[in-house]
Amino acid sequence: DQTGLGIPLVDDLQMALGSRVVGIPFTLNTKERLIMNLFNLFSQERIEIPNDKELKLQLVRLERGLTTAGNPTYSGKSTGKDDRVWALALACQHPLNMGERLFAYG
Repeated sequence: DQTGLGIPLVDDLQMALGSRVVGIPFTLNTKERLIMNLFNLFSQERIEIPNDKELKLQLVRLERGLTTAGNPTYSGKSTGKDDRVWALALACQHPLNMGERLFAYG
């Protein structure tokens, strides 16, 4: 997540590891793409996740809202957390994972 607190972390990792690290700015459009990709993976039964109670709770309680301009927003307002959802969505977006059945183990 190359947004807010993630900016210096991405910068440091890119300095240490070079082009192997790609920062992804969390814009409204980026979040929509990440969530739709995750939704499609689950719909097509192309993903298997660990038996992680917190991850499952965050997935089912992720809330979709709309900005005043009509753009979609996502948050874990009811749980106060959504970090595991975004970590999973980012991992599933990695180019090496495209087109394959995914197994996310914790």
